[in-house]
Amino acid sequence: MLKHTISELKEAWLCIKAGRVTVNYPAEPAMAPAGYRGQPTLDFELCTGCSACTNACPSRTIYLDEDETHRLVHFDLSRCVYCGRCEEVCPESAVHLSPEFELSTSDKEDLQIRARFRLQRCRDCGDVIGTERQIAKLKEELGEGMDHLDTHMELCVPCRRKAAHRATGLGRRVGR
Repeated sequence: MLKHTISELKEAWLCIKAGRVTVNYPAEPAMAPAGYRGQPTLDFELCTGCSACTNACPSRTIYLDEDETHRLVHFDLSRCVYCGRCEEVCPESAVHLSPEFELSTSDKEDLQIRARFRLQRCRDCGDVIGTERQIAKLKEELGEGMDHLDTHMELCVPCRRKAAHRATGLGRRVGR
């Protein structure tokens, strides 16, 4: 009995000496530690709809829908495991993991992010070659003096090959 009481007194002394070791959460807001990976956010101004994040997401939080004229990028945050792959692979740095960790909600719609992009189609065959933002970004990166490539960028890869063959004369059969 005495041994047990001494042990409890030692433990009580350690607790008093340490002071308060917990935070008063949720009464006072808590800050996430540096480098915390919380809720993904999407910067709509930077996103081109390239779908790199979709391909990298292991939990299929991010997925695409396409119709005849638009590509819709969906983020279903209720599925997110906060791995950060979407942020790592985004070529435009449009996806970031915020320090936000209070994500409880009674409406599942609060956990949805959607972005809509107009599709760019091949001038010759009509296949999808990307989004209008992707093509505009490419033209911007190539800069001035590349005006001769404008029509080239309006074609899918197979149609570009056909156009190149026609332009060089390789498309004609030998012996005719």
